[in-house]
Parts: sequence; structure tokens; C-alpha cells
Amino acid sequence: MIDDEIEEPAETIILALVNPTNSEVSSSQSVFTYTVKANDFTVPDIIYVREENSGSAPPFNSWSTAATNIQDAIDLATAGKVVLVSNGTYNLDAQISISKGVTVRSVNGADDTVVDGGGSVRCFYVTDNDAVIDGFTARNGYVSTGAGIYLLGGGSVLNCTVVSNTAGPGTSNTDAGGIRCENGGMVSNCIVYANSAGDDAGGVYCFGGGTVRGCVIRENHTGDKGGGVYCKNGGTVENSTLFNNTTDNQGGGIYNDDGYVVNSILYSNTASSAGNNYRTAGGTYSHCCSDTAPSPDSITAYPLFVNPAANDLRLQQASPCIDAGTALPGIDVDVASTPRPLDGDTNGVSTLDIGAYEYLHPDADSDGDSVTDGDEDIAGTSPADETDYLQLSAVAESDSGDMEVSWDAHGGRLYRIYTTTNLLPPSWSNVFNVSGSDGILTYTNFDPEADLLYIRIGVEEE
Repeated sequence: MIDDEIEEPAETIILALVNPTNSEVSSSQSVFTYTVKANDFTVPDIIYVREENSGSAPPFNSWSTAATNIQDAIDLATAGKVVLVSNGTYNLDAQISISKGVTVRSVNGADDTVVDGGGSVRCFYVTDNDAVIDGFTARNGYVSTGAGIYLLGGGSVLNCTVVSNTAGPGTSNTDAGGIRCENGGMVSNCIVYANSAGDDAGGVYCFGGGTVRGCVIRENHTGDKGGGVYCKNGGTVENSTLFNNTTDNQGGGIYNDDGYVVNSILYSNTASSAGNNYRTAGGTYSHCCSDTAPSPDSITAYPLFVNPAANDLRLQQASPCIDAGTALPGIDVDVASTPRPLDGDTNGVSTLDIGAYEYLHPDADSDGDSVTDGDEDIAGTSPADETDYLQLSAVAESDSGDMEVSWDAHGGRLYRIYTTTNLLPPSWSNVFNVSGSDGILTYTNFDPEADLLYIRIGVEEE
């Protein structure tokens, strides 16, 4: 139940805490050198990295012995292992190379975990189809191609921000300022902006394949083809927003050479020669939004972003892109982690929106669980899953005879406990408040004064 009328909490505590961060780590650092081989140890399932650590020692199997260099942790890892990286800015003097099927994941996401090429080296280079980069900012990379991230033959880039990378020098064979996907690779739920290339593909280059899914690609620039994206000899762009990219030649938003673009917004891009939003050389489109329709099932009305001047490219409630896409497999969240598809136009049918963002209508009930999408958003539950809503997971009597009430909680929420001995209004009293973390929370009524006690739980965003 969502309570609109609330009182200020008397106290805030955490009853359950899972996945703690390493905020207690030391800020000191010692400089030393070591050589290690993976077969010298039993390689742990999780290999830890933090920016500074005087106690760093292989096999880096705890925060207290964590590596201080991402590449050292990758070199130790074997296929299927996770390299877990704590907050910080990791300045590079050589690219991070991943040639095995490991997952390199940040603890707290791209805003808090930065890999910086320093204007002299590429940030990431991937040559294994099962490799994953998840939750980093890759910035200030500089090399002739794929300056931010280069996926050769596969690999995945998830939930990343790729910004201010440059493919150079010069204007010949300098392409993919942000990301290069060559003969495969997946770029999903990423923000790619303010990258540049002297030749082709300021933002993302799909060469011979690769998929760009659920991404915002904005304010990138190239000297020749594809300010935002260049698909050459293949490549797919799904549910992405290409906005305010520029080129000195053709295809400000995208230059499409035998690629496929679906459910994507191509708007407010600029080309000096031809094709402001898109330029086609054999590629195809479906259910897109642009100033001129690239396919019969596309729309031309302006997408109605929330605040394009501030690069807020979410959709307004009246946007023509809401529920205007076509069904695609494998798309279950948008670039902001909102579940999709949702019933954004409240017609009773959940359909993918066009673009990188899914509109959540506060009055809809996309999953038919009798809780509105707006209330589920407040509670941190999924409006696309009928089994996920704020509900009690257990009611039990403790060993001491007290009543215990438990529920599935989410971080960033404040839960308020109300009790009453009768259901006649006004009767509810706010007796307890608790800040949530992902996991089970339990409230114990230590000394109930009545034989019959009703309890309800309210929730709000902190």
C-alpha cells in the first residue's frame, strides 16, 4: 500500500544490510612490483580491485588484498570469473586488454568508476566473445580506431558511459571515436556522447556486425560518415536515441550501409553534405522516428523530449513515440533501468516505446497486479512483473513471543510502519520508520498491548 499522508519519521535505522561497499578501505598506497601466474593459486570466483591499497596481494580475493590495477586482476582471472572494481578513477598508461571470457564489473556504476585514457591510449580492448564490461565510464581515450572501447569479434559493453574519446590524428582511417564493434559485439544501455573521429563514426562504428541496443548517442562528431553511428556491412541499432550528432559530410545521426535500425529516434542531427538524421546506402529501417520517414511504419512527429536543451531525452506523456515500437526479443529494461515494455498509453497493452527510454505512466497497470505503475515505481518494484509488488513475505512469532513482520525491501526507499487495533478511521498510528536496502526487512512488535493488532507498511522514495 502506498501512503500519501505521512508523518516525519521519528527514527531511521537499517535492519538488513546486504552487499556492503568498501567505504572503510584505507586511502594509503604503497608502490611495489610483483609477478603472478594464475596457476600459482586457486583463482577466486571474484577478484577485487580498488584504486588504492597498501595491502594488495594476489590472488586479490578480498577488499583488503585487492589489486590496484584492473589489468593485473584480469590477467589473473580465468574464463567465467568476475573482476569487481570499486569506486575511483583509474588512469591508464596502456589500454585494458580482455582476451578471455571474464566479466569486469564496477561496484557502484559508471558515475563512480572511471577509466581514463589520458588522451594517449585506448580505454578497453576486447577480443573474446564472452567478455563483459559492465558499469564504467570510459573517457579520454585516444587512438586511430575505437578510442573508447574496441570489441573485436564479440564481447559486451553494458551500462557504460563513453565520453570524450578521440579517434585520430588526421582524417584518414581514423574512425570510431567512442566504440568500435567489428564482426560482432553488443553495446547495451550505454550513453555515448561527445566523442569524435577524424574519418567515420564519431560515436559507434558497427563494422561487419554488432548490436547497439537501448543506447543514448548524442553530441558526437565525425569528419566523414556517421556522426552518431556508422553501420558498414551489417550491424543493428535497436531502441536507441540518436540526437544532436554532427558530421562534416553525410549521415549526421547514422550512416547506414547494410545495417538495420529499429525502434530508434533519429532527430536533431546535422550533416554538412547530406542526410541530417540518416543517410542510407543499402540499410533498412523499421518503426523509427525521424523528420522524414525512413520506412512506411516509421513516424515523423517530433518525439517530445522532456528537456532536450539539458539532454534530458526521456519522453513526455504526449510523445508520439510511446507504445509506437515493435516487439523485440531480449529488451527488458531501458537505459535508465526502467522495465520495458510498459503500457505507456494506458490502453491495456504493453508495447515498446521508440527510443532509449520507456515512458512509465503513473496511472497504468502494465502487469495487471492491481498496483499502478506509478506506485510500483515509488516502491521500487517492477511494473512489468505481476509477482513483484510491495507485500509481506512472512508473519511469524519470535522465540520470545513477539510478532515479526517481514517484507522484500529496496534501497533508496523509506518504509513506514503503521498499527491499529481497529479499522475504523482515523485509527492508524505511525510507530516505526526504516530506510531500506535490497533484501528482507523485519519489524518486530516487541510488546503488543492488544490481542488483535493490524499492521500496514507504507513506502516512499528517500
